[in-house]
Amino acid sequence: MSILEISDVTVDFGGNRAVDSVSLPVEQGSLTGLIGPNGAGKTTLFNVISGLLSPTSGKVTLEGQDITKRKPHQRARMGLARTFQRLELFTSLSVRENITVAGEIRNRWNMSDQVDAAAETERVIDLIGLGEVADAEVSEIPTGQARIVELGRALMTQPKVLLLDEPASGQTEDETVLFGELLKKLTGEGTTIFLVEHDMALVMSVCEMIHVLDFGKIIARGTPEEIQIDSAVLEAYLGSQN
Repeated sequence: MSILEISDVTVDFGGNRAVDSVSLPVEQGSLTGLIGPNGAGKTTLFNVISGLLSPTSGKVTLEGQDITKRKPHQRARMGLARTFQRLELFTSLSVRENITVAGEIRNRWNMSDQVDAAAETERVIDLIGLGEVADAEVSEIPTGQARIVELGRALMTQPKVLLLDEPASGQTEDETVLFGELLKKLTGEGTTIFLVEHDMALVMSVCEMIHVLDFGKIIARGTPEEIQIDSAVLEAYLGSQN
């Protein structure tokens, strides 16, 4: 069952078509990947899904509801969370404070279902494995760990669907392995994850379904095994990764 559905989405910037009639489902509880060359339209599509950009045509549905015209904060309240290529953290605050803020904001918009922000922060910090740096300012920790802080902050909203845009950027090889295990744990607990990532080892090891975007169009979709031998994908993207 699809929890998130992108239907015939097209995005034009003047005379440039960045996304061209893209349709794809994201199944509930799945870990779905979106890959493709730089400039393929991946982040543009994420911006449409999260409400930062209105499509020229097409629609986005979440749990069967048309959210195409909903604002970003409305989508967040419906259970959609997102991280960004560029880190968007409060660098003067600690790891713990960055995560707690998200819980406090969630409590403000959901008065009928309050969480103990302090207790939930500790649970999330333990889940993402940042206990040793919980009291450090975000500006003092490596980029790879800062990416995990951003994930933790998104988790504090208790999302139904989590959009991750290049979340492994800046991580060491060991950090990426642990990160992949964390993503699989999250989907195992019921969180749906839609992932844009250039680290093919990570994508191929964690994703159940992969969609490949090139020049704004979906050129292939399938399991990691199917994508790795797809001739169109090899020509457009994976061949350049070797």
